[in-house]
Amino acid sequence: MTPAESTVRLFLEFSRTQLLDEYWPRLRGCVESLTDDQVWWRPNEVSNSIGNLLLHLNGNVGQWLVGSFTGTEDARDRSAEFAERQLVSRAVLLDTLGATLQEASAVLSRLTEADLLTTLQIQGYTVSGVDAVYHVVEHFGMHYGQILYITKLVRDAVQQFAVTTGIALVNTLHTTCALFVNEFQSALIDDLRSLVERLVPERDGYRHDDPRVSDCERGNAHSHLRAALLGRNIAVGVNNGELTLGRFQSVIFAELDGPRKREISIQVIGE
Repeated sequence: MTPAESTVRLFLEFSRTQLLDEYWPRLRGCVESLTDDQVWWRPNEVSNSIGNLLLHLNGNVGQWLVGSFTGTEDARDRSAEFAERQLVSRAVLLDTLGATLQEASAVLSRLTEADLLTTLQIQGYTVSGVDAVYHVVEHFGMHYGQILYITKLVRDAVQQFAVTTGIALVNTLHTTCALFVNEFQSALIDDLRSLVERLVPERDGYRHDDPRVSDCERGNAHSHLRAALLGRNIAVGVNNGELTLGRFQSVIFAELDGPRKREISIQVIGE
């Protein structure tokens, strides 16, 4: 095997591992812990439910990874993924996405160096095969993080306390993930991700990543710095036993160095 062939194989194996062995099992576990109503719950009409995000992931993987390399007709309706309001069961959503990921796994197992260097037209973009594979893995990871959406979890936790008026303190017990309040809307989440990536790029000569001066082997200085920008704790008022959030406000968890097991502390003070 030539060095180029070895690099191609490593890239494809890494991509498959991230999708099938890391993101997918964790995402499936999150969704399986919810009811169908919770899967389709949304804080407001302009926000996406988990159900919408699952449809969107299925469409993205099918279009960018399966269809682009197998030459099948592109019949994807991206806008319909976000417009869906029917209560499609979580079982059907997971089965559909799981089947698409198995197709993606088969595609990844047979791609070659020529496939990765080829030029593709996808969703109006001109990209290489490498771009297409990388986009799917990155995109899946981003939306997996969105599905770890905790506004409802925080609401449920607050209701367990006998407090009607007070304040909820929510804190992530880590330094490479973030908690913040903003609008939970797909395009805005994309913009936030682009912003932190632009402000804090990976591998930018950070001392934390330099083995000469740091004992950290993860090379994740960018994750620490992005978390510092976004913040890792919030304080939200509680009135009548409910979180005091504006119409378009949601509590959002951002995974910046995962997927990894995370802990979130919630304290409620009041009367």
